[in-house]
Amino acid sequence: MPHRPASRRFWRHLSWLALLLVPAAEAATRVWPSAICNATLQACIDGAAVGDRVEIDWLAPIEEDITLSRGLTLTAAGQRVRFAGGRSVTGLLGSGGSGAVTISRIDITDAELSLRKAGAGLAIFVVDDVGVERSPAGGNGRIAVTADSGGTVSATLNRNRVRGLPASLNDGLLQLTASGGSLDAVVTSNTLTRNADPLAQGAAVFVDVHAIGGQPGEATVRVQGNTAEGAFGRGAYTFSEGLFSSTASTLRVFAISNTATGSAPAASTGISLIAGSGTVDAYVFNNTLAGVRNGISATVWDSGTAAARINGSIRNNLIQASERGLIAGATLTPSLDNDYNLIEAPANQATPGPNTLAGPARLVARHAPRLRPGSPAIDAGDGIGLANMIVDAGLPPLDADGLRRVKGSRVDVGAYEWGDLGVRHAATLDNIQSNWSLIGAPLGTPFTAELQATRVYNYGARTVAPFGLYYTAGTWTLYNESVAPVLPGLLWNVWSPAGGAGRFVHTTTPANTTAWRTQIDNGAANGQPERIMLVAHNWTASPLPNYVDHPLGVYYAGSGAAGRWHIANLDQVALPLSSAFNVYSQPPSPNAFRVAAIPGRQLVVLDHPLLNGIRCATAQVTRVTSATNPGPAGGFDLDYGLVDGRWGIFSPTPWPADTAFNVVVDPAQVFECTDRIHADDFE
Repeated sequence: MPHRPASRRFWRHLSWLALLLVPAAEAATRVWPSAICNATLQACIDGAAVGDRVEIDWLAPIEEDITLSRGLTLTAAGQRVRFAGGRSVTGLLGSGGSGAVTISRIDITDAELSLRKAGAGLAIFVVDDVGVERSPAGGNGRIAVTADSGGTVSATLNRNRVRGLPASLNDGLLQLTASGGSLDAVVTSNTLTRNADPLAQGAAVFVDVHAIGGQPGEATVRVQGNTAEGAFGRGAYTFSEGLFSSTASTLRVFAISNTATGSAPAASTGISLIAGSGTVDAYVFNNTLAGVRNGISATVWDSGTAAARINGSIRNNLIQASERGLIAGATLTPSLDNDYNLIEAPANQATPGPNTLAGPARLVARHAPRLRPGSPAIDAGDGIGLANMIVDAGLPPLDADGLRRVKGSRVDVGAYEWGDLGVRHAATLDNIQSNWSLIGAPLGTPFTAELQATRVYNYGARTVAPFGLYYTAGTWTLYNESVAPVLPGLLWNVWSPAGGAGRFVHTTTPANTTAWRTQIDNGAANGQPERIMLVAHNWTASPLPNYVDHPLGVYYAGSGAAGRWHIANLDQVALPLSSAFNVYSQPPSPNAFRVAAIPGRQLVVLDHPLLNGIRCATAQVTRVTSATNPGPAGGFDLDYGLVDGRWGIFSPTPWPADTAFNVVVDPAQVFECTDRIHADDFE
């Protein structure tokens, strides 16, 4: 069993301090430019009070360097905001000051976004959906967060995209530093790409904790679901203690479900753990490191001392390396175990654990290293160890695609879980039989599949009528609940989520159903209002099948552990008893999210990198409403705009208040439908 860290008290301390930063008065929103912000953007920011929100409503590149000296939010009012080349955004909270800085939906070229807390006090930094790009002849850019000289920082870096070149050997596209300060950071779902000089040094994510003036640094860093593309000599993910310092510091690392796709001829390492004179407690689970020279290394700085230690556990990682899979010195790592890894490499500089698997890994592609059917990594991981780490780190159980972490009987080795499958189904004269359309293989079988489906608009064949799923003659079908014939040309997105927690069938009974609503009771949903839920009517699983010719949706009611999700007939017609519904439930992620509709409108535009411009993408959608205002509600379908290349959720009737939608995008399906030519990297 892996060693369990004892770091929750530090996180609780930060959470308690965070409560002290909530402003007493309601924050104001300032739009630039506007009547109250009619000068420069910097002047608008300088005029904002602590806790205010500054929204930028400007389409041209912004020709300003921006400095923030107090806690506030800086974001786009509508479309994303672009800064001119070389223009930076810097935040600095000085000694004695505390505040919360949130920056989102901005793009920077050839410059950096840097947030720093110096001296006593607490800073909460959130950087979400920010893009940093290095132009072909431009300067280096990065996102940097620093806890300096006694400062305390709680940081969240999520969904950011950095394409560039690390500035030096000890620099990263995402740089997190605790230099004599305390840092608690969550780094999730970022895409980090080297776009120049594949032989250069540096890292995609570089974390360093060191002392200043004899004051040690301390950090807890949780890194999950990130993607690093290209060769990084120091290590795609580098976690360092004691760089340029002889005073011992402490670094706690949770690196879970990340990917690194390198270029083996270059000096490329997947995950690098480095200690100086202090301690690195590292829990490295379920990462995929493909096309690298070395997989995971645990080493000491050249200036380090014999007191340096790297402890923890390395498990469930998939390593495809050209030289060495694992590197670890016995003196440095007496309390660092490794097991259940799949290592496809000529050699190791460490003793692999007894449950280590050998390659080949059977990956779909190096640039998208998901598992092929039959990979030895499927159902081969240490699920108990991973579950412990997820709980201790306070992270959601998600894989690198932002979908469920465990599918099938056991957790897979590597960053991606295998098993979900999606296609677009078209009703044709060959597969239509009266009011149903037969779904062909591979999604058509088996009977145990608990499918989800969403109607897609096809020009000349639009219908938003309710439909369900029915199994007959060895295959699943889609049928019209109204019993009207299925028309040729109708389209559906059909998705078969793999078995496991989060996929189940709910049946209406007298105990759980009242009039038009039925209450779900399942551990994958209870007490979790943030869950992303999908539902579909399953005729065949119903003890007494009934047509449900009404628009379906879900809502959440209750609080705390007693809170429950419900399935509802949104026109408030009674649900028949003994009706069955396929239910899919997972934590939110960049690929499983909720989007709100504007009342009175009929279209919700989905702005998502895996949907924009990709007509073959097969998203799944379920309507979400409130317990007190479920309707009136009509049907909807997904609509692809041929002009703007955007998917949207369309209704023939305007949306009522309290309308939202749960959306799930399967990255593996999008990759499959867009990258068939390059699916094998031409290998």
